[in-house]
Amino acid sequence: MSAGLDSRDDRAHWEARYADRDADVERAASTWVVEQCLALPTDSTIVDIAGGVGRHAVPIARAGRTLIVVDFVYAAIRTATHAPAA
Repeated sequence: MSAGLDSRDDRAHWEARYADRDADVERAASTWVVEQCLALPTDSTIVDIAGGVGRHAVPIARAGRTLIVVDFVYAAIRTATHAPAA
C-alpha cells in the first residue's frame, strides 16, 4: 500500500491509472521473467501476483502453461483474460 493512503484510496489510485493504460497492453514482457517461468516443469501452475494486464501472463499462457493472474484492479484482469490467443 502506498504511504499515506488507506486500501480504498490505493485501489482507487490503481483503478484510475488502469483507466488510461491502453499503452500497457503493448508493453513487452520481460524476457527474463518469461524464460524463468518456461523453465519450470510443464505441469507447474504459475501464479502472477499483481499481474496487471497480463504482460507476462499472456506470453506464458500462449506457450501452453497454466497460469493464475491475481490483481486487485478488475479492469486489468479483464484486459489480461481477454487477450487474443495468438
